[in-house]
Amino acid sequence: MYGNPTASNEGLLSWTKVRLFPRIIAWSSMLFSLWDCNFRIHKWKVGTGRVVAWNKLGITNSYTLESSFYGYSLSNNYETTEFSLQNFFEIGESVAKSLLTYSKIMKDLYLELKMNGGWLKPIVLN
Repeated sequence: MYGNPTASNEGLLSWTKVRLFPRIIAWSSMLFSLWDCNFRIHKWKVGTGRVVAWNKLGITNSYTLESSFYGYSLSNNYETTEFSLQNFFEIGESVAKSLLTYSKIMKDLYLELKMNGGWLKPIVLN
């Protein structure tokens, strides 16, 4: 997944906002690799949809999700397994469920910040 470096408004939790959604997907699916995500904008990517949506329209959660058509590797031995149709359904379901989880987490986080004058209790951070 490709994302932008910070939230569009550069506000509080800016760095975390753009990286939280991919992290949630990674927690919910073994087929998604958080370590292969990239949150940089190279000069040849300035005209892409995700960057324009972020830069010109102020859309924080603008991503490009890429997938191999062939397969995946879950271990260090680089043995590749072909994707099945079921695998594509599973990753789609994980993305949808992760979007709901992200939405709930952000709502709770903003409520906590508002209630505590911009501070988070240590338990919320865990």
